[in-house]
Amino acid sequence: TTDVRRSYEFAFADSDSVGHPTTAIITVHKRLSGTFNIVPEPENEDDPRTVIRKELRDHWVRRVKLRRIVRLDDTHGERWRVAAVSGVKVTSRDATSEIVSVRVESGDLDVTLTEPLVFFNLRRILRFSDGAEVKLTVTTNRSDDVLLLYRSGHREKMANNGDNTYTATFPAGDLEGWRHFAVNALSHGTLYDDELPYDSKAWIVPYVIASMPEVDYLP
Repeated sequence: TTDVRRSYEFAFADSDSVGHPTTAIITVHKRLSGTFNIVPEPENEDDPRTVIRKELRDHWVRRVKLRRIVRLDDTHGERWRVAAVSGVKVTSRDATSEIVSVRVESGDLDVTLTEPLVFFNLRRILRFSDGAEVKLTVTTNRSDDVLLLYRSGHREKMANNGDNTYTATFPAGDLEGWRHFAVNALSHGTLYDDELPYDSKAWIVPYVIASMPEVDYLP
């Protein structure tokens, strides 16, 4: 990455009796530019490694909902507090890659996400038990995409089922707290055709590991 630029949009709503807003929605934009580097495996051990560089321009979007609250035990009076967050949608310039849905299964949880920018209420965010195994099934608009799963500093290729779906499992972890996982759909040509451009779509999804039924703290 050679350049990162952020911008913010604010939308206020739900004014109280004196005209002060009680809700604010912040849309965060992040634009990255640089190169996507591919290092093909050399045909022979003695051959030098070559690097294929493709232009990278990604647009990240996330939304955060704030609510203005009055705390009776707080001498400072009113405060803005995070009430809900969305996931993150990352789209490369002129992308044709598309993520249609992400199915999340873990224990009794079975939910299908169709839009990462919808709000997750902090009390209703995806919740996994410590030590749980999570299964993801991603549906895209093609059967030859390359799907990658990112979580906790790890990156792995998801299995291609041949029907526009891709699967992987991962351990949620055993430390309570807030986490994210990401799924990234790359076009086949991004990795396997030197002449085709970088073409990518990614969703980043928040979740929490908790042994208690409810949590009430900020991410």
